Amino acid sequence: MNLDIIFNLILLGIIIGTIYSLIAMGLSLIWGVSRIINVAHGEFIVIGAYVTYYMFNTFHGDPSLYLIPSGLVVGLIGVIIQLLLYNRIVGRDHLTSLVLAFGVSIVLSGSMYILFTGNLRVVNSFYSEKSILIGSATVRWGAIYGFFIALILILLVFLLLEKTDIGRAIRAIAQDKDAAILMGINPQRIYLIAMFISAFLAGVSGNIVAVLYSFDPGVGESSYLGISFVITVLAGLGSIKGLILAGIFILTAQNFTSVYAQGLETAMGFLIMILFILFKPTGLFGKLLE
Repeated sequence: MNLDIIFNLILLGIIIGTIYSLIAMGLSLIWGVSRIINVAHGEFIVIGAYVTYYMFNTFHGDPSLYLIPSGLVVGLIGVIIQLLLYNRIVGRDHLTSLVLAFGVSIVLSGSMYILFTGNLRVVNSFYSEKSILIGSATVRWGAIYGFFIALILILLVFLLLEKTDIGRAIRAIAQDKDAAILMGINPQRIYLIAMFISAFLAGVSGNIVAVLYSFDPGVGESSYLGISFVITVLAGLGSIKGLILAGIFILTAQNFTSVYAQGLETAMGFLIMILFILFKPTGLFGKLLE
C-alpha cells in the first residue's frame, strides 16, 4: 500500500466519518437524555431522505434548500412519537423501551414500503456529477457538501448544549434527573425538546444521505442504525468531541479493512465496539452506558 492510497483512505475517513458522527448524534442525544434506545433512528433518517427526494423532484434547485424542511418534518414525527409513546415508558427497564422502539421502527419501515415502494431512489443533483481533487484523492462534491453541513450542525448543537438555558436543562436531566426536577426543570418538556433535536438531526442527515447514496425504506436499519450504535458506544454518552473522533476512527478503520479484507468492513466496526464494551465501557470521553 503506497502513501497515496493511505492518504486517500484517511481523508475519506475524516470526511465520511464526520457525516456519520452527525448521523449518530441524534441517537446519542435521546439515549443520553431519556435512556431510551431509539431503534427507529434509522427510519427517521430515511424519512428525511424521502422528504428531500420529493421536494427536490418537485421544486428542483439546490438540495441544501431542503435541509430545514427535512429536519422539521422528521422533528415533528419524532415529537409525536415521543409524546404519544416514549414519554409513557421513560424510566422503565431497557427491554420495554427496546420492544416499543422496535415496534415503532417496523411500523415506520412498513409504512414507507407502502407509500414509496421498495425502489431505490437518489437525488441526482449537480453534486452527483462533480468531484474535487484534494492531494491525490478524488472526492465527490456530495461528500464535501455533507461534511460541511455536518460540521456546522455539530458545532451548533455543541453551542446549544453548552451556552443556552435549554441546553443546560437537557444536560441536567441527562446527568441527574431527580436533582434537575428539584431545580424546577420539567423532564417531560425536556424529553420532547431532546427528541425534536434528535429527530431534526436525523432528518438533516437524511438530506445528506439522499445526495450521497441511493436509498429505500429498509436502508435505515441495515446501513445507519448499526453504525450509529457503534459510534455512540465508542464516543461515550454525552460527548460531542467523542462522537466526531469515533466517527472518523470507525470509518477510517472500515476503509482500511476494505483494502485488506473486503467485505468485512461492517464486522470491523462491531468488533471495535465489542472491544470498547469489554475494556473501556465509558467510551472515549463519555460516561458509562447504562
